[in-house]
Amino acid sequence: MIAIPPEAVSAIDRYAEHTLHISVHLLMKRAGHALAEAVLAALPTGGTVLLLCGGGNNGGDGYAAAVELHRGGIRALAADITGRGQSSEAGRAFLAEYRQSVGEPLTKEEALATDADVLVDAILGTGARLPLGEELADVSRFINGHRAYKIAADLPLGIDARHGLADPLAVTVDRT
Repeated sequence: MIAIPPEAVSAIDRYAEHTLHISVHLLMKRAGHALAEAVLAALPTGGTVLLLCGGGNNGGDGYAAAVELHRGGIRALAADITGRGQSSEAGRAFLAEYRQSVGEPLTKEEALATDADVLVDAILGTGARLPLGEELADVSRFINGHRAYKIAADLPLGIDARHGLADPLAVTVDRT
């Protein structure tokens, strides 16, 4: 895997949007598609996917994946881990699509009581900073203790993209 500093990721996103005229919505849709493909490669027939979504663009990627998976006939349950919805316009659009096609996302508490065959960590993206707060410590323990195949969008919860440092509670995943 190639490590790209968060500042470079932001610059690439800005270049895509302002120079290439690729909207954040389209970037998020493509990220959601890539996540959905990774899920399908790991998901047993008839399995369940639990997508743990944060409030930023990483969470929007998770909702985009959940919508695509649902449309493909997959049982895809998304959870609003922060309880604050989505901060970006594109993320709100995918959350609205999820609500329209599947229903209300699970709460954090409901998600932590849900069994799944594949877990998707779409909680924090490249802008995440350490230490991992108490608000997410139980989520990290849940993911690490779960038997499911685990996929992280961008990077696993508890990893600081600036330095590659890991919080003691950092999530271990099968695929990023």
